[in-house]
Amino acid sequence: MTKTLQYSLGILAVLAVLFLVNQKSQTKFEISSDRIYTGDADAISKIIIKEKDQSITLVKSDSTWSISDVDTLIMKNHQINNFFDKVVTLEKEILISKNPEKWNIFNVGDSTGKWFTLMDENDISLGEFVIGQGKDYSRNFIRIGDKPEVYRTNVNVQYLLNTNATFWGEVPPKPAVADTLSPVTL
Repeated sequence: MTKTLQYSLGILAVLAVLFLVNQKSQTKFEISSDRIYTGDADAISKIIIKEKDQSITLVKSDSTWSISDVDTLIMKNHQINNFFDKVVTLEKEILISKNPEKWNIFNVGDSTGKWFTLMDENDISLGEFVIGQGKDYSRNFIRIGDKPEVYRTNVNVQYLLNTNATFWGEVPPKPAVADTLSPVTL
């Protein structure tokens, strides 16, 4: 082999090693995400949402959802579908803090966050979560149960954690009144 070919192969080998080292070091910058609720969505029979001194409870009876203690409204199906599509499938991405003293900074403190609890048909908690508003409005912060860790979420779902009954329900349409009068002929 000529010296030029030996140098070229040596440079190629060094570049290949540098490439592999770079690839390995890049993996630490990948964001991994895990779902916050890993159970079966069909097992959820009750959703309790709390914010400061307000709360609302959504209850499933058979396959129909209703608002507890509110019998004048019927459930908006698209709202409960949005909740299951976005909140129940929410993912945590990056660990932000492990310090409980910083919970209020990330709006996941006991008095600053929006709480939601998922329960089964026997009123056993399937998960309790605290959501706080993120700084960029496209993501939130989340704390799971009593654990001290605060994570950033993959999307913003805070707007779906509304404690107002009219967000979840609507006034049912009035039944049509049939005409009982017969036409008058002149």
